[in-house]
Amino acid sequence: MWRAKPRIVFASSSSAKRAAISPAGLASPRELVWGRGVLLSMRWAARNLPSSEALLRNPVGRTLFAGPALGKPWRADPTDMIEQAELFGNAPGMLPTFEALEGRQPLGLTTLTVPVLLLWGTKDVILLPRQGRRFERLIPGSELRYLKGLGHTPMSDDPEGLAEAITAFALRRRSSSPAAAPA
Repeated sequence: MWRAKPRIVFASSSSAKRAAISPAGLASPRELVWGRGVLLSMRWAARNLPSSEALLRNPVGRTLFAGPALGKPWRADPTDMIEQAELFGNAPGMLPTFEALEGRQPLGLTTLTVPVLLLWGTKDVILLPRQGRRFERLIPGSELRYLKGLGHTPMSDDPEGLAEAITAFALRRRSSSPAAAPA
């Protein structure tokens, strides 16, 4: 659930394609405070709630705890949720990462020359879905796709649906590229 966001690269003989899943970096100052507050609250809960294991074995408890990260937290596997809550609560790199990213934004977005698919869960309350439009405006030719009903970590909510979206993008771009046209 709180694993690092992967950078997925599709390579073909003629070009590469990129998929970005809820990328960070273009939040407004208020959105940054909001997202950080949500994550720090979840971390506090993971570290301090009594009987967190009992809480996370209950669908309502999973919803209360992981609702900000998952679109469908009640469906999450309780054993996985308990392990991930422990990892999240004790992640040594969380606060240093916040500090390292303070005031920084991604560079070079306007110069990207490969097709980019931006994927964003409509129920993402950590990095609000409206941030996707900012990336779409900056990355030439990018495609923004909202994943209905999914949260901040769509790879946990619906891994098959996420893989389908990425695969469809890669195949569509491959079939529309000049290199793929029959001679």
